[in-house]
Amino acid sequence: MAFGLLADAGVVILLIAISGFVFGGPEGARGEIYAVMEWAGAVATFVIPPAIGLWFWRRGRPDVGIALAWLPPLAALAALALGLL
Repeated sequence: MAFGLLADAGVVILLIAISGFVFGGPEGARGEIYAVMEWAGAVATFVIPPAIGLWFWRRGRPDVGIALAWLPPLAALAALALGLL
């Protein structure tokens, strides 16, 4: 569970770090609306499932919690391997 959360946090940090390149500078989310929506969706994809996974983990379902923590990074790796990203 901990490594999955670290992988999710690493991707979120990477997304925040490269947001200036996506939007054309440090002005935040003032870029094209579709780019902002895609970036926000990507951040939400890597934040919401691990949060729900922690909820399941604390409720006595560690199998579901681990699956939710590892799902976003593994899906991103699969998409990169298949050339979808």
